Amino acid sequence: MAKAPKYKFLQEASVDITQTCPIQILEGKFSGIVYRYGQISFKETESKILLATLGKYFKHLLTLNKSDHLLIHSKLDDVNIVRNRTADITYGDYANNNGVNFSTFREIIVSEKNKLDVQLNFKQYEFNKELVIIFNIPANYTRK
Repeated sequence: MAKAPKYKFLQEASVDITQTCPIQILEGKFSGIVYRYGQISFKETESKILLATLGKYFKHLLTLNKSDHLLIHSKLDDVNIVRNRTADITYGDYANNNGVNFSTFREIIVSEKNKLDVQLNFKQYEFNKELVIIFNIPANYTRK
């Protein structure tokens, strides 16, 4: 049976603990600091890490790949069942570009009264490169 990760609550002067309570995970394959709004749960399966938060307005479930800690899925649901707002984002086809793992495929589903489905396939992207924007100031422009 897998050993449950150990954690401790962090005391920080800049954090209002009644609203936010940071947790540091001390043991287990996934470690780091998780800021908590309301309730948080953490679970490791054979291939995934699941982080769930329950706040005042939304509940959020993040699914990470256990082997490389890449984000696989994010689901945000309204706590108020009557409103029935939800956002569902799936990440896939990761590519390493200049040392950055980037999801080249994303599927986004947002719904409340209407449903919106968006699929993004990134063909060209760059990281850690100087941004060059060519812009010519119009001849009739005067600076005040």
